[in-house]
Amino acid sequence: MERAVKALAKWAAEQLGKAGNAVAAYGDEIIGVAVANPTMGGTIERIAEGLAPRGISEVEIRRMMDQFMATAVATARSTIQSPR
Repeated sequence: MERAVKALAKWAAEQLGKAGNAVAAYGDEIIGVAVANPTMGGTIERIAEGLAPRGISEVEIRRMMDQFMATAVATARSTIQSPR
């Protein structure tokens, strides 16, 4: 799940127009929120607060999280199934 949260944070940072170190700092902030509240609700709400002025809804954020989660799961499965 951490990989998906990191990807969502990066996507959100890009939507906010952040670049360089600001993307990493925002990612760290969002990971901190996710660690403090292991349910995705708090993380989604925090991101939604920042993206609402940009016209990006919580529904869109959840859709993106679902995509990032699916990618993270697929990557984890392929890593586990790959012979060494």
